[in-house]
Amino acid sequence: MQNIKFKLFLFFLVFLGVILGLGCGRGGLQTAVSQKPTADSETFLPSIMQATISPTNLPPQIADCAIFPDDNIWNTPVNTLPVHPNSVNYINTIGADDGLHADFGSGVWPPDSDSPIGIPFIDVASDQTAVNVSFTWPDESDSGPYPIPPNAPIEGGIYSDGDRHVLILERNNCLLYELFYAFPQQDGSWTAAAGAVYDLNSHALRPDGWTSADAAGLPILPGLVRYEEIAGGEIRHAIRFTAPETQAAHIWPARHDASDLAGENYPPMGLRLRLRSDFDI
Repeated sequence: MQNIKFKLFLFFLVFLGVILGLGCGRGGLQTAVSQKPTADSETFLPSIMQATISPTNLPPQIADCAIFPDDNIWNTPVNTLPVHPNSVNYINTIGADDGLHADFGSGVWPPDSDSPIGIPFIDVASDQTAVNVSFTWPDESDSGPYPIPPNAPIEGGIYSDGDRHVLILERNNCLLYELFYAFPQQDGSWTAAAGAVYDLNSHALRPDGWTSADAAGLPILPGLVRYEEIAGGEIRHAIRFTAPETQAAHIWPARHDASDLAGENYPPMGLRLRLRSDFDI
């Protein structure tokens, strides 16, 4: 049995990479310090965070799977961390006076199109037939096969010429499969630019320097805002968003970057943002 759900995605302008953030608002952001840019995959929390903050009570759940452990960086508040010394410059470069473009909602965009809003995912059982996937960048992709059902939803719809992410949660073993620029083939196989597999019970990161279905080398699903969270009145994880320009650098927990901009005031991949404590939500 398969459950298809279209999920909401906090989208900040147009860029493929990810930055971890908790909330955005005009003039209301601060950048938290994260000083471990090349942490080993076994290391899931920088020492400054281990000593300073506590995780949420329970990790987010999807299809009875915890979306990473409760003390994973995705589920860890940063409200008590010191502000990064370059915080103001990062925020100004991102666009301190610009509005936030949030792809929240239902339906399609543009109107009367075949392009659903947001990034969808599908959860499948462990007996879902796995199919072969051919990658444009196999050296930085996790090899298949992947348990992709024939009706797997594609970001932007089947005719999209955008990022075409495909996210599959295998709910019995809590494994997350993510593809970027994915296309189904007539023989049942798929092609994709890149793919990554994550054990949601683990803190393991991808090898440093590797991309994923996202240009920061991070998973996508943990950072999406879902209807159930909005209805429940609580989001207990970092929110994925993107910036118009980023630095040719990444900081922990990101594993990859995709820019040629060397300026130190551009935000690096993996940057963690938070609402200022005095911001009225």
